[in-house]
Amino acid sequence: MLCYLDGYGYPILELFQVKMKLNTRYVEGAGLADGEQMETLLSYLRRFGKVTKEMMPSHHIDLLTDALLHHGKKICQRQLDSLPQRLSRATEVATEAEREMAEISQSLPGTTLDTIRDWGRNVSVTLERQKLALCWEEQYVAMLQQHTIAMAQQESGDGTAVCQLVQIERKLKTMERKNSILHRWSPTSNRFQNAE
Repeated sequence: MLCYLDGYGYPILELFQVKMKLNTRYVEGAGLADGEQMETLLSYLRRFGKVTKEMMPSHHIDLLTDALLHHGKKICQRQLDSLPQRLSRATEVATEAEREMAEISQSLPGTTLDTIRDWGRNVSVTLERQKLALCWEEQYVAMLQQHTIAMAQQESGDGTAVCQLVQIERKLKTMERKNSILHRWSPTSNRFQNAE
């Protein structure tokens, strides 16, 4: 199903399968982060801006390397100190989650915790089998819409849009050659609207 984001005409695919497959909560081994670590690191390195501004590149790299090593050791020590509290909190959360899952399974007749876990595994197996495939017309229309957006960005003075526009133009020409399209489809044409 092709839909549009905030009236910009940029095509995005909103499919349950894609969301489930790429959601970090369902990808085994993936972790979640809030970006706070990066902000802390950049905040720490901000102090070195005035000092390193006048340095030669080799000295600049040496100083920042030493600063990062010192910061890393400090963070590791802080994490070691807080590890016992985090472990106890993790076990509390795990037991609370198990208790809530047991309540949910009791409210659904004929359901156990193993059944619920099997549902999650079945969803991921089913998603692995299904592949998202658009027909060439849908891909062509999506590419045309991206081309229109890139043209608008280039006209507004966005320098990065030029490179993107060249890539999109190259892909469009390849698709037109491959599918024997003599004239580029306009948004008002029947073929464009049917593929949309």
